[in-house]
Amino acid sequence: MRSLQKVIPIRTLVIVYGITLAIFIISTIIGYLFFNFFKNFLNVEEFEQQLGIYISSPFLIFLNNVLVASLMNIPFIGPFFYIASISMTGVILGTIIQFKVQKLMLDPNLALIIGIGASTLLPHGILEFSAYSLSLINSMHISLFIINLFKKNRSNLSERVVVWFIRYAIVVVTLLIAAFLEFLGIMLMTS
Repeated sequence: MRSLQKVIPIRTLVIVYGITLAIFIISTIIGYLFFNFFKNFLNVEEFEQQLGIYISSPFLIFLNNVLVASLMNIPFIGPFFYIASISMTGVILGTIIQFKVQKLMLDPNLALIIGIGASTLLPHGILEFSAYSLSLINSMHISLFIINLFKKNRSNLSERVVVWFIRYAIVVVTLLIAAFLEFLGIMLMTS
């Protein structure tokens, strides 16, 4: 159990997962509320067409998510990719929700709740946010270890590197499962 705690620090993961959800929800609301500003940067109809291509295969979903998670795992700069990715995803979702509200005359509050709920409460969203949270933890832990290396504390170098790779493998497998669940959900909703 102790070695599993080294690989997946549950308490830290829960805290970072909560931070991930908060960043995502806040940025979604910002995208929704400031639709008129963000629509100038995002051609929603063109974006939806590109999104259709992206979600046409679980492998395309997986490749996109693994690319994002890989950037989040990079020592020192991973946290910046984490914040940027989670925030941009939320802003884009909020902008799309507001676009749909205006285009289809939907109930604005209900649309926002459903959009956020579908992204955060469905299995693929839970898995993706968990993987991204673990990616941030991985980046921060290896970054701190590298800093300690410069302070002449070289103990456990191989162990730390192995843990980093194990966490990264867990992230990749989690995102593969999430991609198939997301694709399955899309297929069930569109059929």
